Amino acid sequence: MEVDHVTYIFGSFSRRRQAEVVRTPKKLPSDPAPTTSQQRRNGSRMPAGSGDQQFLCPLCQRQFTEPKVLPCLHSFCTACLHQLQSPCDSNIELASLRLAHNGPKVEVNGGSASSTGSGYSDGSGYESEVRSDSDSWTPRNKTLNLLACPICGTENKLPPGGIAALPADYMLQHRMVLATLNRESTRLLCDLCSTDIPAASRCTDCLLSLCKFCSEAHQRQLVTADHEVLALHDARQRGITRVRRQAMCPSHPELELQLFCAPCGQVVCRECCLLAHRGHACDTAVRAADVYAHSMRDALERARPVAEDAVVNLDRLRHLEQRIELQCSQVRDEVDQFIDSYISALEEHRRSLQMQVQEARESKLRMVHGQQLELERHLEDTRNAVSFAENLLSESSDIELLSLVVPVLHRLERCCTAVGSGGGGANNLLEPRVSECLQFLRSETAGKLKDYSLFGIITTQTISHQYCTLNIESLMDVCQHQKAETMVVTRDADGRPLRHGGEKVVAEVWYKDTSHRKVPVKVTDQQDGTYLISFVPDTSGNLSLSVSVQGKPIKVKHLKQ
Repeated sequence: MEVDHVTYIFGSFSRRRQAEVVRTPKKLPSDPAPTTSQQRRNGSRMPAGSGDQQFLCPLCQRQFTEPKVLPCLHSFCTACLHQLQSPCDSNIELASLRLAHNGPKVEVNGGSASSTGSGYSDGSGYESEVRSDSDSWTPRNKTLNLLACPICGTENKLPPGGIAALPADYMLQHRMVLATLNRESTRLLCDLCSTDIPAASRCTDCLLSLCKFCSEAHQRQLVTADHEVLALHDARQRGITRVRRQAMCPSHPELELQLFCAPCGQVVCRECCLLAHRGHACDTAVRAADVYAHSMRDALERARPVAEDAVVNLDRLRHLEQRIELQCSQVRDEVDQFIDSYISALEEHRRSLQMQVQEARESKLRMVHGQQLELERHLEDTRNAVSFAENLLSESSDIELLSLVVPVLHRLERCCTAVGSGGGGANNLLEPRVSECLQFLRSETAGKLKDYSLFGIITTQTISHQYCTLNIESLMDVCQHQKAETMVVTRDADGRPLRHGGEKVVAEVWYKDTSHRKVPVKVTDQQDGTYLISFVPDTSGNLSLSVSVQGKPIKVKHLKQ
């Protein structure tokens, strides 16, 4: 079998793996998949059930294999970290990575399992289920001495030895072993037998899995006679909470890690202490752990309040998020209600404007039809009078003509007077009495409806500058440095005041001297057909006022002050 450098080996399982390395040649790619017994001897991977999400690598979403801990305290598979560090040929390497994780698949008890050894055991070989594939990740590290954590994004500086020198996640491995031991689907082997004998019981004192024969011998021996030996099922029902924890050296798998190199910050074996760490200050793991545990407790006491404050602040942020969501929901409802109500007001205003247009249409057409009927009657009367007069002139004698001359002249005079031939005017039947003027003034204020300001009015009036008036009496006593005001009243062609604003009214005031200097003038639209003109003279002298409506001037007089 292919040996993987595992730093967490338990009991006789380590011995069997080393024996396999000696007597088993490396398999060629063309060899068939290993059998179930080979898989048990090689140490198949532990299954990742639905409740073992904590044992899945965040990168490959498969069960951890040789998990390493980054300085940011996030753990990943060793192969995943290598893949993350080397983005070149990512497709080929990703396929190799998944093969390294899963290995060839074989059927075990009706399911599938992987032949790649995990190297985590409490002294027993076991079979496991295969893990499902998942999405890949995108490497983003450009330097070999820095590795960005895919979870938190921290740029982690790797030790001189690279990823291989990162510490292993022993706690995670320990939990994985305990989870595997307590799983009923895991078939354990006896820790004391040299052959693959299934375990039937477990000693809670020695932390060994025993076959039936070894269990009976274990209970007969004087040293272990008082040990508690439980059936494997009963031990799992109670819960296996302890295993034989042995950390082996990656460089010397046969030696246990027992020393701590303070300058390098690494746990080493005695062989490494004499070779790679020669001359370094190394202490036993027990004493070093006591010293660093004290420092870690002090740091923990300082960090715990930070975590508690973070929890409180997170709770505040969650409540803030809820309040923001609630407020946004309320404002959204208010906006919808406002817009719906505004649309309703606009629709009502639309109906009102359309009704005004219809009323103006009916009124204008009624006046046009009335004038048509009147003009048609007058046309008939005039034709009769003209025909009678022509016949009288051509056919009658002098006596006959003189006898009818008075009524004929009165009739013809009446016909001429009715059509306004004497000067025209409003009673002139030949001139239309109604205009086609009908305007929609969109910028004019139309008042309020349901507390909403509306714009746009319908008007049938057309401004006539000839009938617009300017009140200049208030300007006869203009004083220096005092505000002067006057009013422009706009009217239509019939002399009626306009009831709307929006007309273009321009006013200019200047001194009637050689300088012709202008005075600033303000024109205020009163929105009712009147316009307020105001200005403040800064010096004494004669002033001239010019006012134009729609570009046509209104005649005004000169002013004195």
